Amino acid sequence: MAKYDLNNRVAIVTGSSSGIGAEIALKLAANGALVVITGRNGDALALVAERIKAAAPGGAEPLQVVGSLLDDAFPGQLVQAAVARFGGIDILVNNAGAATPYGGFDQANMLTEYDQVMRLNVRSVVEMTQLALPYLAKSTFGGNVLNISSIAGIKAVSQSSTEDEAEKSSSLKRQLFTRSDGQVFGVQCQQGSPGYGHQNQVMLEVD
Repeated sequence: MAKYDLNNRVAIVTGSSSGIGAEIALKLAANGALVVITGRNGDALALVAERIKAAAPGGAEPLQVVGSLLDDAFPGQLVQAAVARFGGIDILVNNAGAATPYGGFDQANMLTEYDQVMRLNVRSVVEMTQLALPYLAKSTFGGNVLNISSIAGIKAVSQSSTEDEAEKSSSLKRQLFTRSDGQVFGVQCQQGSPGYGHQNQVMLEVD
């Protein structure tokens, strides 16, 4: 039995081809939401889609959109694909994010890697929210935005400059499109800060 009634609510979950994003998409679908899953790995996305179809009431299939939020055109394509398939957007989960494998100040490519982290962890959140906002504001259920950050945005967990970058961008992500911003448009906003655990175990601290 579904714990929450999310029937016919349309949800986009970025970074949902694995890990926390996949589990969030699965939970949304199991509670009746019509889910849009997205990521760079089409094969991984297809596996998540099969799990969602098995868990969703009536075996509803999610919309799979393969692509990278680092590509200029992709965020707009993702939003339009969701609207074309389901007619609107009720929930946006900004989950996609990454830490760079390099990034030390002694590395020649430090700024390139830094720009990629900030673009994915911060700019894509702003862009996806801006693009989805007209549809969220018109949601008959009440639009909702959930920004998935990291416990590292609250408490430092590493001394490495590489992970410091991820911590700083996670802290910024927690400040994007806050409750007060959402109230202007009649949209609810929450921030989730996952802790450490098994890859497929969702551990969230939600503000």
